[in-house]
Amino acid sequence: MFDELYGVSETLINDTEENRTAYKAAFDALKESVELFDSKDYKTKNGWKKEAEDQGDVVYSKYMSYGKLFALHAELNISPEELFKDQWEGVEQLPEWNTNVEEGKNVAPLGSQSDITYQAMTDMMIIKGRDFVGSRIWRKIGDSYLLIGTGVVHSLMPERKGKVRGFLHLGAGKFSPVPGDPSKTSLEYLMSMEFKGIIPKAIINTVTARMMIADVALTRKHIEDITKEEKEQS
Repeated sequence: MFDELYGVSETLINDTEENRTAYKAAFDALKESVELFDSKDYKTKNGWKKEAEDQGDVVYSKYMSYGKLFALHAELNISPEELFKDQWEGVEQLPEWNTNVEEGKNVAPLGSQSDITYQAMTDMMIIKGRDFVGSRIWRKIGDSYLLIGTGVVHSLMPERKGKVRGFLHLGAGKFSPVPGDPSKTSLEYLMSMEFKGIIPKAIINTVTARMMIADVALTRKHIEDITKEEKEQS
């Protein structure tokens, strides 16, 4: 059993060295994300640079020890719990509605609130054939759900022919109720990844910012489809 983290202690379902390493990586990424979300500089965007904006959704960036971290805030017409569950449980359905994702796979559970997943990206500009393996972890802290991922190497998902294995330094989502309207979600979205290969930094910055904005736009459309389907079934 691992140390308690935000009120939850997890025991690995399959206690191996690589699973312990994967869980520890997610554990540390969660702690880092909470510190970031709670920091004054993050909340005020002091030291952050505006990278892109579309219909009120703004992407900022800041250099961290591992590279450039991107941040986006958006409000969505769905409750935090519903959005969190869709993101946690719907990895393999992602290609059905998110055109940035070619394939999603639940590789293996780690503990009760952690797992290993695989995602392959569709081609974006000159960045082609990238895929990622990561460990994920979630916690509910106060009224917010946090879903955090970070890159790992795991024998259950070796590198694939025709793909370039990228590395996710940090992927984080914080799903909180909008003040005064708990039926809506205030989303905080963090992303830092290495695409590998020889790619100009300007291209990486542009692609990451565009991808995050597109992810939110596609998520809004996905929410509309879910809401419509629920109404038709009721």
